[in-house]
Amino acid sequence: MARAKFIKPAIQDQPASFGDTTVNGVLSITGIENVSQSIADAGGGGTTPTLQQVTDQGSSTTTPITASIISASSFVSASSFSGEGIGLTKLKRPIETHTSNFTASDALEGSFNIVGGTLECMIPNDSSATIGAEWEFFQSSSTDNFTFVTQSTSVSLISKDSNTKLSGLGSAATLKRITTTTYYLIGDLTT
Repeated sequence: MARAKFIKPAIQDQPASFGDTTVNGVLSITGIENVSQSIADAGGGGTTPTLQQVTDQGSSTTTPITASIISASSFVSASSFSGEGIGLTKLKRPIETHTSNFTASDALEGSFNIVGGTLECMIPNDSSATIGAEWEFFQSSSTDNFTFVTQSTSVSLISKDSNTKLSGLGSAATLKRITTTTYYLIGDLTT
């Protein structure tokens, strides 16, 4: 140690090179509490944080993320996803069971709606549903026929033969908003 104290003033604030150096124990440099740990954390054996750890600390990225497998324990949100195969489209839709009339809205977008035959779905002409929104319907009772009703005459509901009711028990249909006032309805429909 006496030798290090003697050398310190001679090299203080000057570039220095010592060649190959081995340190046994803890190496210290003023301002860095544990040099060995800092070097390890910088890549000499440290760990890389996950995207979740980075975002939990308030960071975000606009850089595209590429991976063969991405999983999440909650929701993944993006303006778009692209890919190939069933892995991209093998999604689970939320299931909604209805016991009263309801409106096709963004709150129900993408859901599998289980409905009774005496119920109605109001099709809006306002901004309660975004263009491109899609809903799936399945009639679970044999009583009457589930009905699609437009909110006003300015809404155009286009379906085969202008049918607006599910055919009965086990019938299904898909409703898709195409423009602000146009919806397409496809499925097992009747008048």
